[in-house]
Amino acid sequence: MTDQTKTQETTRQKGVRAALREVCAICGSQAELARQLGVSPVSINRWLNWGRVPAKWVVTMERITGGEVSRERLCPELFVPPVGQSAWRPKPTSHRKTGNRASTGVDASPRSKSA
Repeated sequence: MTDQTKTQETTRQKGVRAALREVCAICGSQAELARQLGVSPVSINRWLNWGRVPAKWVVTMERITGGEVSRERLCPELFVPPVGQSAWRPKPTSHRKTGNRASTGVDASPRSKSA
């Protein structure tokens, strides 16, 4: 990893830790958040130390906080849309068939056969 990648990772982890601390504060404690999620308090502590929240819990945490802490802040590597795309709008895909395969938005132009 380059120094820039390490710095970005550290910055991301700090942001996730801050978001998770907010969730804990809204719930009242790490133990209460753990109870609401059905996990152990040790799991919450690990997530804080790692600076990562398992993706399967972020939507539930967003609901617990009433949207105050967003899924984008809890799991930025999964829930932030790529640059140039707006959030929550998938790219249009073509459903026309090319050969035996259905197109999924990838270039569906016929490929030339080389002899």
